Amino acid sequence: MKRAVPMKRAIVAGAAVILGVMVPLSGCASFDPPKGPSPVGLWGATDGPHLDLGEDGRLSGSDGCNRLMGTWEAEGQTVEFVGVATTMMACLDVDDWLSRLHTGTVDGGEMTIFDIDGREIGLLARQ
Repeated sequence: MKRAVPMKRAIVAGAAVILGVMVPLSGCASFDPPKGPSPVGLWGATDGPHLDLGEDGRLSGSDGCNRLMGTWEAEGQTVEFVGVATTMMACLDVDDWLSRLHTGTVDGGEMTIFDIDGREIGLLARQ
C-alpha cells in the first residue's frame, strides 16, 4: 500500500533537493557542540606566528614568514590541524616553528601547539 506524502512536505523536500540543501522535515535532529572553550578566533599576533580559526573549520595564518592554510577539527580542548599547506619563502632570522603544527590544546587564553610527534613546539595567545 502506498503512503501519501502531504503536498506541502513534498514541495519543501523537492525544493531542498533541487537547491542542494538539507532541510530537516521533523524536529528529531539535534547538535551537540564540543565541550570546553571554543578555539574559533585569532591566536597569536598578526605581525608574527598566528592562526585564525574560522567557524567554518578553515584556518589561515603565518609562521612569521610563510602563509599557512588548511582546516581544523576540535574535540573537547584538543584541536587537530588537517591538510595544512604552507608557502615556502626563505626568510632570514625567522623561527618557522608554527609550520610544523599538528595538534593544539586550548587552556583559557592560550593554545599550546604540538608537532606530529606530540612534542610541544610553541604557545599562541588568544587575541
